[in-house]
Amino acid sequence: MPELLPIPFRRTIPIDLYKQLTNFIESNHLSAFSHISSQDIARTHQARQRLAKLDISFVGLQNLILYHEMVLKLAYIIEGNNTGIEFTWIETLSFKAKTVVSTSFKFEEQNVLYNIGCMYSLLGVENFSKADPKCIAQSCKLFQQAATCFNRVLAELGEHEDRNTLESILSLMKAQAQEMFWLKAVRDGKLGNRTVARLAKQTSVYYLTAGESSKKSPVMTSQWGAFLEGKKLYFEAVSLYRLSLT
Repeated sequence: MPELLPIPFRRTIPIDLYKQLTNFIESNHLSAFSHISSQDIARTHQARQRLAKLDISFVGLQNLILYHEMVLKLAYIIEGNNTGIEFTWIETLSFKAKTVVSTSFKFEEQNVLYNIGCMYSLLGVENFSKADPKCIAQSCKLFQQAATCFNRVLAELGEHEDRNTLESILSLMKAQAQEMFWLKAVRDGKLGNRTVARLAKQTSVYYLTAGESSKKSPVMTSQWGAFLEGKKLYFEAVSLYRLSLT
């Protein structure tokens, strides 16, 4: 079984979003909020409260997606207004946690989207550990969905985000999705050696790209680099071996 690497959740500090957002709306008399009920705000608050203790599950994923949709809506309505609501997020990729605080709902939205990507990656690894004949294809899809999320965060690069870190994570998700393609081909035994070699080579290229970006990242540790380098070398060797059989 290949070793797979998930991306850990960023952590957040709970806040009373219901109280703070309600106070902001009442004190500013914003007509844009006329179609948002107190129940909507309460549901948004409850969804955020659950972010403080995320379970690796599809239920947890749906809560993240629900809250992300709510925050996107609020970010659009509030754009240009400073609510004074402080969102705190903590980076967990390094041994030394980095804490960032912002009053921007766009900042909040990007961190939630990042955690959706993390959830897909964690589910991809967890799913692969199960004795299910469909697990390879399912994990592949989950890693692809993770890559989509991280690509969106990268495309809208916020001032608090690091490009090299995101590029490394994105390439890692592509590599692990590609690895699932390769593994399925090997286990099925229906493809020729040249095709399997190409799959392995592309997997190696993705791991190479992830490794190069990780070296420039201010938060990714040497353990990440060693993992990515080992994977790159392994799939290079697999590719050469398969080509030698043609």
